[in-house]
Amino acid sequence: KTPSFAASGGKSDLSVSFGAASYSFNRNEFGYIGNEENSRWQNFGYVLGALANLSDIGKIGDMIYNVEKKDLINHAAIKNPDGSTVISYGPGESPKYDYLIGDKSGVVGTTKHYGKMFGGIRGTNEYPIHGRDIDMKGVNTSIIKGYGKALSFLSNKGLAPYSFAYSSCSTHAGLAMWLSGVPNLFIHPYTLQASVWMWNQGITPALIQNSYHLSISK
Repeated sequence: KTPSFAASGGKSDLSVSFGAASYSFNRNEFGYIGNEENSRWQNFGYVLGALANLSDIGKIGDMIYNVEKKDLINHAAIKNPDGSTVISYGPGESPKYDYLIGDKSGVVGTTKHYGKMFGGIRGTNEYPIHGRDIDMKGVNTSIIKGYGKALSFLSNKGLAPYSFAYSSCSTHAGLAMWLSGVPNLFIHPYTLQASVWMWNQGITPALIQNSYHLSISK
């Protein structure tokens, strides 16, 4: 039964949650994401439940998030506990663009990087990693590793361009984390770092969903 039913002494709706769906014993009906009768808050709760479901599908274990501060762009990557690369996406070698060549401050190189990357060039999932390691505890390693393998395959075939705007290191590390049930804001390596910190503190979709059930009742 739901926490809200127990907390309210039986006054709220008696239901069981399946994450992305639920069943109400009081009303003898199912609820789910996208139901026309749902409120925005109800859909929000189901989305959190779906994320919690994703985090349980596959092998659960620890991985490493790596964040590097090197210029205005920085770098985000995900590694196995043994240090091997899972996701580290960046621009591949291309004689057409000298985006990594600049002055010692990195300003020229960064400017060229921004200017060329919006159009998209060939990317690689073997971009060098030199940042600081941060543990990611209890994540879905199966999905993250699967995403990394798919990204490597596509980039090796030249089918996954690198773009600062829509296909960057943060984009792919963040999407892999979302698919594994870890919510995040993947606009920059630092926002991903903050999301990893929250996850490690136990601020997960399951926790938020339970809080939602405790505060929202019909």
